[in-house]
Amino acid sequence: MNIRSLLPTLLLFASWAPMVGQDKPGADPGPKIVLASLRHDFGNVKPGTPLDHTFTFKNEGSADLRILNVAPG
Repeated sequence: MNIRSLLPTLLLFASWAPMVGQDKPGADPGPKIVLASLRHDFGNVKPGTPLDHTFTFKNEGSADLRILNVAPG
């Protein structure tokens, strides 16, 4: 899977993460996805050049983070 197909999904997770991470006092925070970076700039690239980048994320919550669907954009 290349970055172009994965980026929309990662951006969806990035926009969803702040909602998951809002803790109520005494409540179990559940899963909490945290991305190391939201963007990557490849700079100037010649047409036809294959591009690849890995977005790193982790679960900083107290419950399992389940990724149920990943689809190309």
